[in-house]
Amino acid sequence: MAKSVVMDFEGRNVVVTGAGGGVGSALVSCLGALNARVIGCDVEGADLSSPAIARALYFDLADDASVEKAAKEICEDGAPAAVISNAGWTRAETLADVTPDNLAREMDLNFRGAALLSRALIPAMRNQPGGAAFVFVSSVNALAHFGNPAYSAAKAGLHAWMRAIATEEGRNGIRANM
Repeated sequence: MAKSVVMDFEGRNVVVTGAGGGVGSALVSCLGALNARVIGCDVEGADLSSPAIARALYFDLADDASVEKAAKEICEDGAPAAVISNAGWTRAETLADVTPDNLAREMDLNFRGAALLSRALIPAMRNQPGGAAFVFVSSVNALAHFGNPAYSAAKAGLHAWMRAIATEEGRNGIRANM
């Protein structure tokens, strides 16, 4: 019996941030099985040795210059068909745990870095045959309070960012979802 494929990326570039983590590794594996040319992104020291990763890029989403450089490197081999914005991190469990430093770190990593990376990639992703997409991995924390207030605020901001991309870039063939 022939194997049925619901989606086939036919060698198109798909970016996965946080590709070395648990969810990221699963995404990489699934996308590889869908014939994507996976560009796995994570911080230095993360394991990006999966055979499904065609290109590994190491950078910190909390470092603006690093994000800009990574966006250029991502586009060297052609525009991404999809960007799965999966990287995330939290440590401040309650309001009392939030310091100015960890608030900035959580906002930079969970919102600002994802926003800047997507903004830098949008021009290359416009008007591709078959369209293009951003998928922002979020959390129920963006919708209700379950702790982690800085992380939750960042993910709520990511929801608004996703809606802006969907609204403003839909006419250019770019979809955005959570």
